[in-house]
Amino acid sequence: MKDILSMDLKRLSPHETRKIHFSSLDMAYAFYNQYAKMNGFAICRSKILRSKKGEILQRAFVCHRQGFRDLIENIPHAIFKDPFRRGNHILVMCDAYTPAGEPIPSNKRHAAAKVFSHPDVVAEETWYGIKQEYTLLQKDINWPLGWPAGGYPGPHAFSHDIFYAHCKACLFAGINISGINGEVMLGQWEFQVGPSVGISAGDEIWVARYTLEIIIEVADLVLIFDPKPVKGDWNGVGAHTNYSTKSMREEGGYEIIKKAIEKLRKRHAKHITACGEGKERRLTGKHETTDINTFSWLISI
Repeated sequence: MKDILSMDLKRLSPHETRKIHFSSLDMAYAFYNQYAKMNGFAICRSKILRSKKGEILQRAFVCHRQGFRDLIENIPHAIFKDPFRRGNHILVMCDAYTPAGEPIPSNKRHAAAKVFSHPDVVAEETWYGIKQEYTLLQKDINWPLGWPAGGYPGPHAFSHDIFYAHCKACLFAGINISGINGEVMLGQWEFQVGPSVGISAGDEIWVARYTLEIIIEVADLVLIFDPKPVKGDWNGVGAHTNYSTKSMREEGGYEIIKKAIEKLRKRHAKHITACGEGKERRLTGKHETTDINTFSWLISI
């Protein structure tokens, strides 16, 4: 027991604690109670799994602040200043794992981190600039902001305070936000994050979306990222990504870009399935889009 309690409990992950075996229940409780205190929560009660004979097979200790810790484990990866509570408060970007230490199905960051940490990828200093479009709806009628109830809009004219507040919140948090602008359809806006390096771009866009959610909630509006929020002859919503590697940005980079484009063309059918639900309603070949089944590229001067 002395050896166990001499461990650096602050550095011990929840997954690693499950690999420890105890000779008695009292020893297990003593360990988890100490582990809890070192990590800012307290043991309250436990959940017991028994055999048909009544023998204890497994006991899960619980903290009062987070509930049963064996449901999903959140692993922190990025920290931002909290633009709402301020002071020493922070926002923490986590990804989630099962009790067995496996990433949950929606945890795409786990696989991405393996790619971005590869030495060849690190050496290329991958830059991302992500342009996130979104639509605001009037809360009670779920109709775009600025549109008359059940009708269609006139000239674009309404308060921009919400969008400036989001930009300021991101800057305070340390998110690399680089711009905001109104979109084609009234009630649609866009913010840009980047250029950011590697997986940090993903962390920043997620936390930027979170801060936007909070601001829109305070404004008593509804935020949606639906690809086609209004049926008919209206523009949709997307998240466009600007990307480059060190090789692309150096002399001779144009040839590297063309090779990358050819690789993307060959895998278009697979890649497009990873772009979210409902995109077929937006990618029709109209309203500044290409048909969902067509891969195209051009040079912009």
